[in-house]
Amino acid sequence: MGARKPLARIETADSEPIFVPVCVARRLDGADGSEPGSRAELLYEVRTLSDECAWSKLVDLVSRRDYSQKEAADRLVREGFSRDCAGLRCGQRR
Repeated sequence: MGARKPLARIETADSEPIFVPVCVARRLDGADGSEPGSRAELLYEVRTLSDECAWSKLVDLVSRRDYSQKEAADRLVREGFSRDCAGLRCGQRR
């Protein structure tokens, strides 16, 4: 099928980089408000934005054609979302 999409790299001064889908990095960069004060706050913000972006992507995909749950989840994973995030957004039970 398709190749995995490139990921954005978010670097913090005191820890290893975080790789996220490009759409999540753009939303994080354009977010109003202050920068996260800690790594935990950053990870929380990344998770929240990942869920929102995954839902938007899923709605966009389904508006064009009908996808099975597995197809939609696999497509989101190829976009760079975690398997957990994709499964949650596509209604797959764990």
